[in-house]
Amino acid sequence: MASQPMIAGPPFDRLTPAQRAALTDAAEVATVPAGATLLAPETPAAALFLVAAGRVEERDQGVAVASYGPGDLFDTRTLFGATPRRHFIAAADTDCHRFPRELVARLAAQNKPFGDLLFSGLAARVRAMTTQAFEQESAALALARFDRTGLRAPVWLDPAAPLTEAAAAMRRAATSTVLVARGGAVGIVTGTRLRDAVLIEGLAPATPVDRIARFELVSLPVEASLGDALMEMVRHRVGRVVVRDGDQIVGVVEQVDLLRMMSNHSHVIALQIDRAGAPAELAPVAAAVRGLVTTLSETGVRAGLIGHLVTDLNRRLLRRLFELVAPPALVARSCLIVMGSEGRGEQILATDQDNGLILADEDARTAAEPIAAALSDHLAAFGFPPCPGQVMVSNPHWTRPVGDWRRTVRRWITEPTPLGLMHLAIFVDAAAVAGDAGLLAAVKRSLFDHLTESVAFFSQFARAAFSFEDGASGGLLTGWFRDRDARHRLDLKKAGLFPLVHGLRTLALERGVGETHSLDRLARLSDQRVIDHPFAADLAEAFEFLQALRLRARLGGAEGPGAGGDEIRTDRLSKLDRDRLTDSLNLVGKLKDLLITHYRLNWS
Repeated sequence: MASQPMIAGPPFDRLTPAQRAALTDAAEVATVPAGATLLAPETPAAALFLVAAGRVEERDQGVAVASYGPGDLFDTRTLFGATPRRHFIAAADTDCHRFPRELVARLAAQNKPFGDLLFSGLAARVRAMTTQAFEQESAALALARFDRTGLRAPVWLDPAAPLTEAAAAMRRAATSTVLVARGGAVGIVTGTRLRDAVLIEGLAPATPVDRIARFELVSLPVEASLGDALMEMVRHRVGRVVVRDGDQIVGVVEQVDLLRMMSNHSHVIALQIDRAGAPAELAPVAAAVRGLVTTLSETGVRAGLIGHLVTDLNRRLLRRLFELVAPPALVARSCLIVMGSEGRGEQILATDQDNGLILADEDARTAAEPIAAALSDHLAAFGFPPCPGQVMVSNPHWTRPVGDWRRTVRRWITEPTPLGLMHLAIFVDAAAVAGDAGLLAAVKRSLFDHLTESVAFFSQFARAAFSFEDGASGGLLTGWFRDRDARHRLDLKKAGLFPLVHGLRTLALERGVGETHSLDRLARLSDQRVIDHPFAADLAEAFEFLQALRLRARLGGAEGPGAGGDEIRTDRLSKLDRDRLTDSLNLVGKLKDLLITHYRLNWS
């Protein structure tokens, strides 16, 4: 095992060089055989552990509820304050670095960002992590490779071709670069060089193109990144680089190409949205958001951080579209809302439209109808397909005056039906996007007021978390554990994400929690002791892992059968990911057990 600990990533990247050096110097090496106990219940932790090699399992009454591999820390939750309630046992021969508790405490006190990531509550940890979003996004885009972003195909000319043919070739290919081969060497001719040769040097149009070619190429391998290309252009003071795959030239990257590729940066996209003067100008922006997701995911940015960026961009786009299609008077007298996963801020890739419109009064309804239809049509053209359940502004049921909304919400609660409960679950996650946000706040106040009148309502509402099972906490989940080697396929939404999200939604609704993001709800429920802190931390990790797997599946990665779906092939997961998936689904099962107990659910 390496003698120096791996302290480059979070939360250690928040430390100063001197602080990292102090931590490195104080680290102790612990080598333990499989089956050995590193932390035991009721034994205060004297050190923070960092796994260097092997694997450690966190076990509750003999059942593995979490797994820690190389680069993972444990147990930050019990290093201070709480006493460990679980065993931490080496699942294989394992090497760990141990950092003394006193030094970790001192560094956390000296360095607030480090302490926030290490010890704060879940909500604070999420906020601290999101401050890295801009830096991670910029780094990811700079690291994007040529073969991921597309290349400008090389345009070749015979070295004896006249300058007029070079000009014509550039025009046909919409490029400012052509290549020529002469005697085993490759030369480059740019539009600027061609212009100067004819207009300044006075060369005849029939001059062979190789006379003005430059044969000292600046080139990079196809595996290089956009950042590498930018550095080479600056270093050599050139406006393009040639890209090679071995000895073969496969493309040319010009400065304009880099600008186009880097325009996937979220701040550039946001500026394009704000400056759009017509709905048609938003279509390429919507496509750029999808490109941004792909680039960030492929370069290792966490799904949660991608979600924060995309949520902001999608809401900006929808707000700008509404402002472009609706007269200012209607915008001022209405509130455009997004619901479901869009409302929670958890939708990374564009899926169905889940939106609605709250109108200030009945007089606004007539003016709103054509605007709502146009809004849905434009969104469909941008790649947001209509909702199969018609939960969208073009459906009059979801575009209505605020008084109608209040009455509808009350009916969903006091006269619950399966459809009404589903609609309520969608609306509970609503967030204001444009217009008068006070209208949504008024409906939500009415919602929470009505809930106090119906104690039995929550047991009915909670049952949706078991929609994809036979009733008890086993069902689909237990079946997958039993038959996973034979079935190989798992729907992440049905088996994990939906019951987790709806379970937290139900508990949050009962406790009057106004936050909509699942992690924010979890943090509030943990603060209120509805869910204990260790379990809440585990659920947060499970949620983020399931979201990351879902994103990889939707992008058509090795774990997914195709783009756009929630189903994964478990036989294509790595052993570590299969273990983490099992741990995550076990945690979802524990949450459902909590719901059964808390709401006294039974199916008899």
